[in-house]
Amino acid sequence: MDEITRIPFTAESDMTVVDEAIAPSPYLKDLSRIFCLDTDSAGYIQSDNVHRLSVFTNRKGILTAGASRGMLSPSARQAEIQETAITLLSLTKGTLTTPGNKAEIHAGACVRCLTCFRLCPYHAITLNTRPVVMTDACERCGMCAAECPAKAIRIGDLRIQAISDRLQPIPRGDDTASFTPFLVAFCCSRSAGRAKELATLSGLRLPDRLSIIEVPCSGCISAEYLLAAFQHQADGVLVFTCHEGNCHSERGNILAARRTAHLKNMLKQIGIDPNRLILKTLASNMAAEFAETASKFEKQIAEAGPLRITK
Repeated sequence: MDEITRIPFTAESDMTVVDEAIAPSPYLKDLSRIFCLDTDSAGYIQSDNVHRLSVFTNRKGILTAGASRGMLSPSARQAEIQETAITLLSLTKGTLTTPGNKAEIHAGACVRCLTCFRLCPYHAITLNTRPVVMTDACERCGMCAAECPAKAIRIGDLRIQAISDRLQPIPRGDDTASFTPFLVAFCCSRSAGRAKELATLSGLRLPDRLSIIEVPCSGCISAEYLLAAFQHQADGVLVFTCHEGNCHSERGNILAARRTAHLKNMLKQIGIDPNRLILKTLASNMAAEFAETASKFEKQIAEAGPLRITK
């Protein structure tokens, strides 16, 4: 039917061209389900995440190469074989082990809601009458601890007391007459933490009273962290996360954004201007953007004045 004249017509082709469609093997769907592997939009076993390149998956020790992650040229396939061999050797030697305290589930406090089991992007939690953390697989993203409704999961250096100990206010300068806001920035160590480091090395100006709290992943930044910053005399709080799709933990930045938005609504109820809490996404090479965001926020808070709870 012609869309304009509304008259039916028939068109006969002189040539039919069949184009090839690249698609993953049907077996990959079963493999991804069995091994709990993230896939991309086409169904290949590797999510669209820069942290997975070139042969990593969301599960430590399970690698993907060749046709399981896409169509490759012979040279690219050979390079992946070499990368896979090198990575396997590194895993067996323990050089790819994630340092630091891993998640621990307190058996007495656990209510077996399985939130951690469903949430862990690395599938580092197994069930053995109750959830148990597989230490070698844990990447200490902290998402399980931040989301656990019973507060039964702990990561030693990410407990609220450990974070509070790092939130000591930075003293004012000699000129006490002028107000210089005390700012706290929670930074993912893989993105904003490196951007801040690069900004310092590049000589970019940063706020004088800016305290940086680096965390393994923004997914561990809970509402308790943010409230603790205000309780320790912070005049403003920044939350820096990775760009969507670039989070090592896949969804840590999304969860951090959700908690920040929820807390901004709560701040009104306790008499704190919600504009004193902001969230920005950054990549590790965005030093100029880090410095610009921090400086603009410093100016904004300086104009608003010291934090005063009105209710």
